[in-house]
Amino acid sequence: MTCLLSFTNWLDKAGVSLSASSEAAQLSAANLREPSLRARWRTIAGVVTPSLAVDLGQAREVGVLALAQPQDAGGIDADGDARGWMASTDTVRHRLSAAAMPAPMVALSTDSNAGATLGANTTRVGPVEIAGGALATAYTSSSTSNSFVRAPVVLAANTQYRVSVSAQRISGTGTTGNIISAQFHNGTGAANATLSMSALPASGPARLSVTFTNVTAQAGYGAFFFADTGNVGQVALWDATIEVVAAGDTDLGPASGGWVPGFGIHALPLSAPVSARYWRTDLRGCSKRVEPGFLDIGRAWIGPAWRPSRNFAYGGVSSAPDSSRVQINPRSLLETVDVGAFQRVVRFDLASLSRDEAEAVLPDFRRAVGTRKQVLFIPYPDSPDTIGRQAIIGRLAQVPAITHENFAFHSAAFELRETV
Repeated sequence: MTCLLSFTNWLDKAGVSLSASSEAAQLSAANLREPSLRARWRTIAGVVTPSLAVDLGQAREVGVLALAQPQDAGGIDADGDARGWMASTDTVRHRLSAAAMPAPMVALSTDSNAGATLGANTTRVGPVEIAGGALATAYTSSSTSNSFVRAPVVLAANTQYRVSVSAQRISGTGTTGNIISAQFHNGTGAANATLSMSALPASGPARLSVTFTNVTAQAGYGAFFFADTGNVGQVALWDATIEVVAAGDTDLGPASGGWVPGFGIHALPLSAPVSARYWRTDLRGCSKRVEPGFLDIGRAWIGPAWRPSRNFAYGGVSSAPDSSRVQINPRSLLETVDVGAFQRVVRFDLASLSRDEAEAVLPDFRRAVGTRKQVLFIPYPDSPDTIGRQAIIGRLAQVPAITHENFAFHSAAFELRETV
């Protein structure tokens, strides 16, 4: 288990394009190419579940993905804290593709007051707020027949789809029926892709999906949720979607973004490198639904990952200097504070570099980065629970010198200062 360094962000290359499903005026997704996190991509008010689409212009090697928030995400509250820090309950889903852009998801309503229809034996209980800030609609059912929450769908011919929904039990533990039953045409007639109610955990939210291939185009089919369940208790539904599954699509989620308020970074090391031209990210920032009511993302990262053959040596240092200035009146000794930002700084030595690493990898690293460009550093990429606090995007304080320590090993010292 060794650290991870990424010293190329493909977003910095010419010919890259970015777009998003929601962009505030003057704060578009194109700002994610700017090294300064303060430039930011912001969604419009009321949107906390946006999608980001990136075309790298050509297939590139991808070993790590990251999103970072500015220190003033969402604006500053009366206590001087950012209002827009993402929470651990907020999820991120990444998809990578070499051949075609993964199609954007289409939202499906699970609210009978806003587009969904109910079976005669299904009752709308009302809106509920799920832990993490998601707003859902709760239902009960009294029979295993004519009970469902239906959203209409339009299906193209010879296309693979994925229907997904977020769900949570409010009461009851029954497993009769299906949490999802999606209609499609299999070439000879109507069929259903189903997922049993037994897939819904006894407690807590779950993101559930079914995948199917529709053969003959259909305009009158539906995606049914909480179908044929009978009296299994009360279930909340929200954030239902349908999407085309692209050929060669590497799907990395959805999963917790590992966000930690005050640090504001999500990073995902891939288990193996992927060749991809297209990157789509779906964010579910439901914790920000009420305040500030939008999302701020300051920097995106997609690049190759280098993991040295041996980890950094003992004695590494991590600090967070405070840039605030305290002034003392020489007569009264009263203090005034000009509040500044914290900037993380990490220092570490790679003291056991192989000859190949010292003569090939590091010289390329120095030439590509210098002190001008940013580096993504993850000290413990195999420990997901620590990444949200320890991953850092920053610049080198100086170009590392390479020392030939002995016959077998070389060394290099690094100091990385966080970009805020």
